Amino acid sequence: MKRNLSINEITEEILQSIISTPKKQKRLKSSTFWRMFGVERRNKDKISLVKIALEENNIFFEADEEIGFESKDKMIKLSYLEPTISEVIYKVDNKLPKRDESWFENIENRIFSSEREVEQYFISPILQKLDYTEEDCAIGHRLNTYSGVKKERREVDFAVFNGINREKENALMIVEAKSSEKNLTLDSIGQARSYASYLSTPYYIVTNGNQILVFLFRGGLVEDNQVMNFNRKEFHDKWQEFYNRLCKSAVIKTKKRIQELMNSIH
Repeated sequence: MKRNLSINEITEEILQSIISTPKKQKRLKSSTFWRMFGVERRNKDKISLVKIALEENNIFFEADEEIGFESKDKMIKLSYLEPTISEVIYKVDNKLPKRDESWFENIENRIFSSEREVEQYFISPILQKLDYTEEDCAIGHRLNTYSGVKKERREVDFAVFNGINREKENALMIVEAKSSEKNLTLDSIGQARSYASYLSTPYYIVTNGNQILVFLFRGGLVEDNQVMNFNRKEFHDKWQEFYNRLCKSAVIKTKKRIQELMNSIH
């Protein structure tokens, strides 16, 4: 009789099978993956235990949806991500252009009376300063998402691409806007994160025009990095780091490095 294995033991077996492959990657159907853990019906507790086990073993889960919410016939990719390499891909430096002090004064002191004004007078000028063009920015980008087998239509405030092509491989960043009268909540962050997951963008930003949160998206399993959290009045002081991380050339490099790493982990 086959003995019942714990989640950690099953994860260890998966890890060894991944490491034994040339690229340290393995593709499985979602139903097969969960069957390995003896999970017939998913719930939050079971999903959480599997996520923790995979994370502790540096196994990166990649799919169009967050782990545990993908459809049964979805193909998922499991990759071993060496912890010593994982931070290298996030450091990109760029030469900072000359500062326009009047621009900072205007952006730091303007009053926004609606979410639309946050989008038009705060987010749009910032994206322009980060070297993105009108062709790069899809405002109100429509996105088809799935909850199990149910199709849902969402609208992203700002989806930023490399050029006019709106394919997933060109997606660079998500910006979720809220009214300045509203606080940024976990729901707001989760909404932006879900869009980043579907489009595989390296970064997502959540802002109400007062507070700016910047996250490095690390996939469907590993917890994202909140790399910046500051108030609009601090924009002048935070600009160099903000620009170095999020200007167009930096994000293109970061996305390329992440993709190269995931395709050829060694």
